[in-house]
Amino acid sequence: MPNYYLDIETNTEGRDGVDPLKDKIATIQYCPFYDDSGKLKKPITILKSWESSEKDILEEFLIITGWKEDPRRIWDFIPAGVNLDYDLIIIKNRSKELLNIKIPYNFLFHKIPRMELKTILVMANKGEFIGSSFDKFSKKRTDGLLARNYIKDEDWENLLKYINQEAEAFFEIYQRLLKGIPKLLPKL
Repeated sequence: MPNYYLDIETNTEGRDGVDPLKDKIATIQYCPFYDDSGKLKKPITILKSWESSEKDILEEFLIITGWKEDPRRIWDFIPAGVNLDYDLIIIKNRSKELLNIKIPYNFLFHKIPRMELKTILVMANKGEFIGSSFDKFSKKRTDGLLARNYIKDEDWENLLKYINQEAEAFFEIYQRLLKGIPKLLPKL
């Protein structure tokens, strides 16, 4: 099964906070990885809206995943990440608005297998949501607010550094979980 790290950076257009019903896609980044080791199969791909358009990168992504097709392919692109609900809602909403492609809610939220790390991070943080981000459990020392500021300022160089740092943090945590959880389960 092809597992893919998936993350999206969005333009909130000056609004505070994020809103998957209003935000626009600035980048879509993904990378296939080996499920048994968490090692990358290929370097991370970053689709950049400023090099073409939001519409173009979204269409390219939907073709790669097989989610544009009907019937949509389920097992060719298994997303893994943190806060995937937000990313999938953005994909669903922007696909309808920009491409007139209606991706059924049931498909994105009930049929596609996915790996969400947020729940594990919350559990590792003793059940607390606040403080359960990558910052606490990896070498990453920045939060998503920086990415929004880079997008607002069109500081693409620093945005790309942030994206790569976030991907490294994901794989750092994922690889540690692959080693640690199997040892923990027999003790439960």
